[in-house]
Amino acid sequence: MDDIGPIVRHDLRHHVKTVTVDQWINFILDVPPEKIAHWSRCLNYKKLLHGSTSIMKYLQYYCDRASRDPCPRSSWSTIVNTIITLAPTLIPDLSASTFPLLFVQNDSEVMDIQREDGSVHSPDVLVVPESIIPDSHMSGGVHNDEAQIDGISWGDILACITVQYFRRDSLKEVFENCKLKATKTVGPSPCSSTAKRLNSDPQSSILFATGLERRHAEELASYALELLSSTSGTRTHCLQLLVDGDRLRLWYYDAGGIIRSEWMYWIDYLPKFAAIIVAFAQLGMSGWGVGGIPTLKPPSSPRPPTSPLPKSLSGYTLTMTHKRKDGVEEDVKVTLQDEVYSQYCLVGRRTIVYGVTTEPKISEKPLVLKMSMQESDQTPENEFIEHATNSGVDHLPEVHMWSTKESEWHLSSGVWGPLFPSDDGNREYRDQSQRLIVFTKYKPIEEIIHPRNMHHIMMRLIQCLHDLRYKANIVHRDISLGNLMYKQLDDGTIWLILNDFDLAVIVDDNGLPVAGNASKHRTGTLPFMAHELLQDMNMVPITHYLRHDYESVFFVALSCMVRPDADFVEPTKTDVNAGTGLTRKARKNLLKEWELGSLKTIFNTKRGIVEKKDDLRKYLPTPAMRHYGPWIAGFWQVLSTAYNAHSNTNIDIERFFDAPEPPVPQQNIETLGDSITLEKIQERLRVWEQRHAKGITTGFVPFFTA
Repeated sequence: MDDIGPIVRHDLRHHVKTVTVDQWINFILDVPPEKIAHWSRCLNYKKLLHGSTSIMKYLQYYCDRASRDPCPRSSWSTIVNTIITLAPTLIPDLSASTFPLLFVQNDSEVMDIQREDGSVHSPDVLVVPESIIPDSHMSGGVHNDEAQIDGISWGDILACITVQYFRRDSLKEVFENCKLKATKTVGPSPCSSTAKRLNSDPQSSILFATGLERRHAEELASYALELLSSTSGTRTHCLQLLVDGDRLRLWYYDAGGIIRSEWMYWIDYLPKFAAIIVAFAQLGMSGWGVGGIPTLKPPSSPRPPTSPLPKSLSGYTLTMTHKRKDGVEEDVKVTLQDEVYSQYCLVGRRTIVYGVTTEPKISEKPLVLKMSMQESDQTPENEFIEHATNSGVDHLPEVHMWSTKESEWHLSSGVWGPLFPSDDGNREYRDQSQRLIVFTKYKPIEEIIHPRNMHHIMMRLIQCLHDLRYKANIVHRDISLGNLMYKQLDDGTIWLILNDFDLAVIVDDNGLPVAGNASKHRTGTLPFMAHELLQDMNMVPITHYLRHDYESVFFVALSCMVRPDADFVEPTKTDVNAGTGLTRKARKNLLKEWELGSLKTIFNTKRGIVEKKDDLRKYLPTPAMRHYGPWIAGFWQVLSTAYNAHSNTNIDIERFFDAPEPPVPQQNIETLGDSITLEKIQERLRVWEQRHAKGITTGFVPFFTA
């Protein structure tokens, strides 16, 4: 199974901007070209190659081994660390680094990231704070690459670097040309072999020249995603490097998108490369994206020197405005406690939730603070919830405070605004802001899902989605297991709470968006997305209708029916061989097919589930959920009947072609001819309800075993 997530591939295909190396250094590292030029003169070929035997030695070793060693990471990291150590002696006015760092060769002893699917991700070189490296691993101020370092976690890492050699031609000519520049007064011109490649290398004209380059870019992006998602909201962005033999490319990732530099031939332009490394070494923590959004204030107590990077936002504070019941507004100090939930992507919302306390106290109930990146012109979540509540919709979260547009931090205040200026408002990027909102704390619904309450919970959810659409003209557009919460009423009743209105939209009578979320990015959470929306991510946009939310409910329910719980008992080999049992591993692998592989593969998998009985039969209920299979079968029949009946109609034409007028009435597109509605679902499941009420649990089970 492919170990690179399809969303990573999608973001690399659709959200990458290419700039020059000078632009990248100027706007992202905040070092102007004049300073790079000055540092380059101080770090000239002669001083670099003759001032340090290590650089000459390891550069020659790197070039000699390039055609034989596909991953010359040890030589490269030694060259870089030596430059960092040598720079203060060669640049007279260089200020001391406030945040010393090292480039550390990685291997399985240092950091070996293995996921549940068995894929192993091991970055070639790690950038880490020098303070986490024991003194015994240092020699003359330079890290000894032969010394093993144990226990580095994602929270210790500033950046990951891929050092590979895509081609197999020799770099000996490149090295000899570099040596020549150290003995003669010549300009920084490339050698003949590099000059040929400079003329033939695509820069910003195409995304990736080769499949191997694309693969390494995907791996590097996956490292960025791991780093951002594993650091509990303490990082706003991530920097990475992709080294291919004698050339390199610089990468920047944040919620607004991905910015990469053009290729730079670092050996042929060694002084400039050394100056760029110095620019990295001069970065403070904020330059590496460490510390969270600017509106958060760190705790006053300092972190221990052995752990300079914050591992969470616990103890951070901010001030928000609370409107009391008497209408008086007051400033409230909000202090973050423990992380409750997070869901990250390379580009987009990056939602993270922390438990909080407030001063003064504004509620007797436990509270949480939700932080997420939202497009700046998007309707805030609290306004959707207020409108839905006033329209008589139940099962909504209680909101206490929220950020205002004046108090929000915007991406345009960072690198995007200066790098891609716009006088007329037509930006090359979608400006995003950090939205903050304080809710009552609820519990995840998955904690209590059981055969006894599954039907009740899912039908309440379907009713809630129907009421949102027809009472408040809102489509939620992000139904997932993680967005379903609950609270327990005084009489013990479980009360469903539908969370997360970040992607919600106001629609007209035909279900078409009129206000709310103007996002050009995807809607939904990948494992539970309706199959048509997976097509939308690569083709002409498809309107997200209420029926797509209903389909997401189906996938949520199916996952609950299939996934093994803590009490799951492995089936016998006889049952497995007979096709009447699935092991825990097999069940997990089935569900992973909804989020791993290409988008086309996931689309075909989910379309098959919705339209073909044989594809659905693979998803055997767990023994505990066995009598719940008929409910899923009934829900499936509603979807299957609708999609199979309309698969060859003009609805497909509207999907693929930007027709000025829809070929069929809009209400038919929204509900597929009134075939996917609350009434249809209730009607089909009423048979199951009647049989279930009488204690009849047989008759439908063969659907999954025949």
